[in-house]
Amino acid sequence: VSDGQTIVLGAETARDAAHLPLSAGYTTNAGYAELQSDWGSGIFSAASIRYDDNSQFGDKLTWRIAPSVALGDTGLRLKGSVGTGFKAPSLDQLYHSYPSFFFFANPNLKPETSTGYDVGADWAVTSGVSAGATWLHNDIKNLITTDPVTFSTSVNLNKARTEGL
Repeated sequence: VSDGQTIVLGAETARDAAHLPLSAGYTTNAGYAELQSDWGSGIFSAASIRYDDNSQFGDKLTWRIAPSVALGDTGLRLKGSVGTGFKAPSLDQLYHSYPSFFFFANPNLKPETSTGYDVGADWAVTSGVSAGATWLHNDIKNLITTDPVTFSTSVNLNKARTEGL
């Protein structure tokens, strides 16, 4: 767009379909945009937005912001991000049972949604050698996981949290 500013635009369509033991499927149409910015003096950022329209689970708007700053000639870069996510259950989770393995489909699954953030630092020690650490946190609604009691089907957990370093 201009010096230090890049816009990425895209669109996609995906059709997930299964025909045995039953016919099922859904289509997801999506569009997205990202602005990548080099503000000079070692300051960078990326801001993105995505719109998904899923024929079975409706539409969802997600976004992400990710700034970073390089601290002079020290080789140290501080970074972080915050954003949201959306994931529809797979056709396998919804409709395919595997009785031989005591696993059964769950057509009542809802899509997962999440909000997460991270902060970290990378350090270029010498040419070709670097080190880094990042702390992350995610709050997830309707996490799709194996039933923790029966281990025989996928279920939605109302709320889940992941954290890590």
